[in-house]
Order: sequence, then structure tokens, then C-alpha cells
Amino acid sequence: PVNMSVGIRPLDPLMPYKQRIVYRAADYQIGYIPQSEWAEMPRDTVTRALLDALVASNRFADVGDAADLRNPDCVLTGELRRFDQDRSSVPWQAVCEMRIELRVGLLREAVWSGTIVHREPLAQEDTAALAAAMSKAVARVVEDAASQITAVEFPERDASEIKEDPNG
Repeated sequence: PVNMSVGIRPLDPLMPYKQRIVYRAADYQIGYIPQSEWAEMPRDTVTRALLDALVASNRFADVGDAADLRNPDCVLTGELRRFDQDRSSVPWQAVCEMRIELRVGLLREAVWSGTIVHREPLAQEDTAALAAAMSKAVARVVEDAASQITAVEFPERDASEIKEDPNG
């Protein structure tokens, strides 16, 4: 483990990825499944899963919401690029894609970044199967991201970046 804290900012969702369930009929054509919504905002689901995975890794001294940590050593930021049902593939697939960056130090220098995507086939063509497949896609994307983040070798910190203990 490293004696560093990681503050995670909520992932910024691209425009269509809010509460309504999105499907993609072709590369640049999307639609919404009528009368269906995710139980929570997709960005919250993925951000929380990522936070939980990094906590479970025991790699960092502290991991939490960046707004709740005072001056975290590292900040994880990113965007949720896809969280949809791909109907152009056979079978249909749940697609989860995120682009994230880990920044460290006072200047927030990027020490790692990556775009991670996973596609999970639906067992059948309905909303319940989409939810099950998306859960698997999110788990795989988060597992991959956490594995890559916990493998990062951090640069040596100079004296100006070391926090002083106020208790002496």
C-alpha cells in the first residue's frame, strides 16, 4: 500500500446518459426505451463501483469522494462515454465505456489515463436482460480500471508536496 489518498470526482456523463435507458441502433443514432429508466444515474453507479473497487484493493491509505477529502494526494476524474444497449450487434449488447485520468500532486500531473470499454451480450432482447448484462459490463470495466490504477508507480514526491501532520 502507498500512503496516499485518492479523491474520486463523479464521472461526467455524455449528454444522453442520464436516467433514461438509451439504445443505439447505429453508430450515431440513439433512442430511448419508452417507460424505462435506470434505478439511479449511470454515472453514480459507475463512480460508486470504482470507489468501492479502489477501497477493496487496499492500495491507498484513503479513497473517497473528492469533495469529502481535504486535499487528496491524487484525484481521479473522467467521463462516462457509453452506457447503452447496442442493437446493431447480434446478439444485442450492453456497452459501458469510460475515460478516466489519475492526477497526482499539487499541479495535478496525470500519472495514468485510459479508456476502458466492455461489451456484454444480452441473454434475450428485453430490458431485464439489459440490466443484467449492464451490471456485468460495469463490473468488468471497473475491475479493469482498478487493476490498472493500483498498478501505477507513483513519482517520488518532493518536500513541498508532503503534507505536514498538524498534530506534530
